[in-house]
Amino acid sequence: MTATADVATSPLKLAYRPDIDGMRAIAVIAVILFHASPQICPGGFIGVDIFFVLSGYLITSIILVDLSREEFSFSRFYARRIRKIFPALSMVLAFCLVVGWFILFPHEWKALAKNVLAGAGFYSNFLAARTNGYFDDAAKKQPLLHLWSLGIEEQFYIFWPLTLVLLWKRPRWVLPGILLLAGCSFALNIAYLKRDPVQSFYNPAMRIWELLVGAALAWFTMRYGEVRGRSKKELLSAAGLALIAAGFCLIDQSKPFPGWWGLVPVAGTVMLVRAGSEAWFNRWALASRPAVFVGLISYSFYLWHWPLLVFARLIDGSDYHVYLNPYRISEVLAAVVVLAFILSWATYKFWETPMRFSVKLTSAYRVAILLASMSAVVWLGVLSLHFLVPRLNSPAARELAEVMDDQRHAENWGMAPFTAYVIPSGGKNATLFVGDSNMAQYESRIEAVIRADPHSATAVFATSGGCPPLPGMNQAQPGYRCPAFYDYWTAIAMQPRFSTVVISALWWGYDLDTIRRLNSPVTETYQGRSPTAHDFDEAWRGLETNIRSLVKARKRVVILASIPTSPTFDSQYALSRIHRPGVWRIPPVPRALIEEWQADVNARLKVIARDSGAEIVWPMDYLCPGNECPGLDTDGSPIYSDGNHLRSSKAANLATFVDDLVHPSTQ
Repeated sequence: MTATADVATSPLKLAYRPDIDGMRAIAVIAVILFHASPQICPGGFIGVDIFFVLSGYLITSIILVDLSREEFSFSRFYARRIRKIFPALSMVLAFCLVVGWFILFPHEWKALAKNVLAGAGFYSNFLAARTNGYFDDAAKKQPLLHLWSLGIEEQFYIFWPLTLVLLWKRPRWVLPGILLLAGCSFALNIAYLKRDPVQSFYNPAMRIWELLVGAALAWFTMRYGEVRGRSKKELLSAAGLALIAAGFCLIDQSKPFPGWWGLVPVAGTVMLVRAGSEAWFNRWALASRPAVFVGLISYSFYLWHWPLLVFARLIDGSDYHVYLNPYRISEVLAAVVVLAFILSWATYKFWETPMRFSVKLTSAYRVAILLASMSAVVWLGVLSLHFLVPRLNSPAARELAEVMDDQRHAENWGMAPFTAYVIPSGGKNATLFVGDSNMAQYESRIEAVIRADPHSATAVFATSGGCPPLPGMNQAQPGYRCPAFYDYWTAIAMQPRFSTVVISALWWGYDLDTIRRLNSPVTETYQGRSPTAHDFDEAWRGLETNIRSLVKARKRVVILASIPTSPTFDSQYALSRIHRPGVWRIPPVPRALIEEWQADVNARLKVIARDSGAEIVWPMDYLCPGNECPGLDTDGSPIYSDGNHLRSSKAANLATFVDDLVHPSTQ
């Protein structure tokens, strides 16, 4: 009888391995450290990939054991999943609705209700893919974003038991079948990683290869048994640990993920599991009581930590502004993590454990309780979406979403072909406007000018949000292709039809001295690496060289300096979440203070203009009358959609400093 036949015909055993709970502990701690402070553990998000492999390994092992004993039952399998998943999930979803009603604004409340329903229905990953990427700033304000991974896992377990049952009928097909499915999923992930990085991250078809690798490991282990030989076990354990540690340190938000980088945590986890429970690190570290304890509550810990962090940051941003002090915010975040740990332990001990292992209640009764609990959460989510209004329902709170959305969205993000937005006129000349979203904000004003004077120059906007108009610079987050966009606009800028080229950006965001002055993180890369001060200087010199070429080609080149910016201008932080004020709280900022913030980059712009022959327009001269830069218009409404952008409706009236750029007398 062959080994494969043995697996299919002989009853199998599945022994508890405490070191796997220790691996769960490593995974959840890494994820939480990343969410609390990415600087501590840049690649901590790969903890989810560790979870995927472990989940595929354990669940497949359980199914194989049941199949070998001819005891597998779909109803029992899904009842077990309900007892495992529903207790903590239903509690966290209910908690989010209660807290959300108290501190969220109406548009956030509606979004939360949708996310609660998505979490209860295990399709959070699909909802997230339609709204934002995992590393986007907007994602950090979604209390239930982290449920995307649970969605992928449960979607996998919808089809996987049936697939495994069918493969079991032909034992020789099991491993090839698993590897074929995993290979197809991995190939899809690689194919879509550049084309659509958001889909490649959230789509289950492109992520289940990680669970299938765990499934293949389960079959392989049951067929061939554990690794024999102390040295082999120790080598596998050390190599697996090294790979996972390297992933935590080397992988960050700038890497296209998962893709080929995803193999690092997956391979590391496979090696650690394959090493067995007797390897030294597995036995003395992973199987230690503290590691096992954290591993046991890891599911609850994962569910609790993220909404608590999000709610704390939202309250702080609107009411306390502790984030302006990096030491105090660290203390606050540490306290939030401790609170999450306590709630996780309580959830595990008093709710999850009784629902999973109680001997006083039958399995059917426990499942009924959990289904009723989740049904109640779903009904509350439906009521919240359609009928209930949050506590913060003042006119200003209702207007907030409109204010935040009142801006032109820059084109050319992601992998779509580069395009330009044209505002036609009857004039003979054309002006090219290039830059990031800080240039796109002027479209409304230019449209108004051209409508008022049809003989103005045709305006062409070539903008890409987040992309510096500097050669070699790119955003660290996946999905940006700023160097290619730079080549795109510099090429069309030389076309004869453009008599004027205007360049604008959030300039201070691309100047290292200013970034340090404002204590902001560096979010860019230079030629694929973390930029040094020399790299920033090289990029700026490249822009100056390009401007010289444009001037030499007899084009008028105009540099639009940055608008006044301040975190206090951000409308989402202008309303209290605790005290329910009825008016906007956006006090004016002293002009001298903003000039001090932007002094380094403005000095750089002056030198470039002087040495290249370009002109400079200073928006601050128009937007800061007197000694202050207002955040509110004369009618009491916000001027800015966030801390760095004018609202389009306000720019249409206030950004008169761009009129000259399409005026026929200046072309």
